[in-house]
Amino acid sequence: MIETNFKIEELDFKKNDNGLIPAIIQDSTTLKVLMLGYMNREALEKSLAEGKV
Repeated sequence: MIETNFKIEELDFKKNDNGLIPAIIQDSTTLKVLMLGYMNREALEKSLAEGKV
């Protein structure tokens, strides 16, 4: 499980017609930004639970 400073319930997945929100992916050691992608709720929940994107 990845530690976050937000609650998934606070994110507005319905803001866009496609149900996606921006997701910035960072290296956990260096904090270097690796990519900007988009995730739906299911993908975000799975990433947080498994600790990988």
